[in-house]
Formats: sequence, C-alpha cells, structure tokens
Amino acid sequence: MWRWSFTAAAVGSFGVGLANPFPSLQDGLYVSAGKAAVGAAARWIIPLRVDVPEPNADTCADLAALRKAIRETAKKEKGLFVMGHIGGLALNLAGGAILWYRGSFWDAALSVGVGYPVGLLSNYTMPRSSWHLDRERAWTIAITPAPDGTGWFAHASGAF
Repeated sequence: MWRWSFTAAAVGSFGVGLANPFPSLQDGLYVSAGKAAVGAAARWIIPLRVDVPEPNADTCADLAALRKAIRETAKKEKGLFVMGHIGGLALNLAGGAILWYRGSFWDAALSVGVGYPVGLLSNYTMPRSSWHLDRERAWTIAITPAPDGTGWFAHASGAF
C-alpha cells in the first residue's frame, strides 16, 4: 500500500510543481515529490520478502525450518524498521534544509512537520509480527497441590 501511496504522492506533487499554479509553493512541491520518490523507491527496491520453507515429512525438522524462517524474517523486519526511522529522519531534515535555504524557516518546518509523521506512520504500519513472534517466549509457572495433600509443588517451564 505504501509503495503506491508514495508513488502517487511523488507523481502528483511533481505534476503540480510543473504546472506551477502556486509559485510560492513550487520549491516545496518539488521537495515533497523528491521525498515521496525516495520513499517509493525504497519500498519498490527493498520490499519485505518472506521465505516460507517447503513442508517436511519430519515434524521436528519442519518446526526447526519454520523457526529459522521466523528468525530471518524478524531480522529483515527489524532492519527495515530501523532503516525507515533513520532514512525518514535524514530525508526530512535534508528536505527541510533545502527549503530553509531556498525559502524560509516556516516552509522547512511545514515540510518536516508533515513529512516526518507520514514516514512514522508508514514505518509503524509495516509488518512486524515475525519480529514480535521471534522475541516472544513461552513460560509457565504453576503451583499444584501434592497428590497426598501434604504439600505443594511449584513448577516453572519454558523454552529458550
């Protein structure tokens, strides 16, 4: 969804900038088109790809392959998430610097104030379930009465 949204924003902003119906906004439209184009390119060139292993007749081997795939996908999700934060901040600061140089502080503030939250929204709505699943640990703690009623048993079990 975001790749199409950023592509449409880049084409639309560039088109309006070329038409130039608002001369005072032309630099801002070009900067917005550039930022959206970089965001679209990132999502078209390095999308999240999930490799699902082939089913295996051995249940234990199948489970191990699925866990490995989850770990690999979680690593990709985390990398894209961090890259989205760093890239979004750098891109918006660079766009703001261009507009401050060519226009005013308020043009730059508006560009960063609108662009950075959109980047955060795209970052926080990207798939991250494998990353959360990989960090999740299943632990159980239980206290049960002894069968003969003379005491209690405390149990702790889990998986690493």
